[in-house]
Formats: sequence, C-alpha cells, structure tokens
Amino acid sequence: MKLLDRRSIVELDIPGSDGGLLQDMGAVPVEVYIYGEFVGNNAPAAISSLKSKFESSESVNISSDVSSLEDLGKVRIDQFSIEQVAGSVNRYRYHIVLKEYTSPQ
Repeated sequence: MKLLDRRSIVELDIPGSDGGLLQDMGAVPVEVYIYGEFVGNNAPAAISSLKSKFESSESVNISSDVSSLEDLGKVRIDQFSIEQVAGSVNRYRYHIVLKEYTSPQ
C-alpha cells in the first residue's frame, strides 16, 4: 500500500517587495495505492464486485485499521487492473488506486 497526501501551496509575489506570500489552497484529494491478491473459490466474485464499483464511478465508504486512513470516509476507485496468475486456479493479482471523494459544491 502507498499513500499520497499533498497540499497545494502557492507563492504569490508582492510587487515592490523582496519577499512573497505563501497561500494554502487546501488539500489535494488523498490517493491510496493498493497491490494485492485474491485467492480461492470466492476470488472471481470479489473481482466482479470491485469491477462493477469501478465501472459505476460511484463513491464507496471505506474503513481501515491503518491510522493514516482513518479520517478517509468515502473514496472512488480511480484505477483498477487485474491479472490472473499463470499456473494457479482462482489466483489473481490486482492494483487499485482509490481517490478521496469530495462532493461537488
């Protein structure tokens, strides 16, 4: 798992001054990169469920034991890729990018 959390800081030049002003434009939506495997008889059903959520582009609730993710309420599956592991039955590797969902204003 990889977590990308950034803020947008802009430096504004002040005419006639040697310095500038830093302005915090707010947080960029958090991105969570997850790599993993589905193994077993339920793997195809789990893949199908994730694929339908990815294709619908709807936000989903998330809960996690990882402390840096505990404030994250809703996410959208931004990227989803899956590959079947050769030589293994019902074993799939996946890569998912979750992006923090912010409601339109």
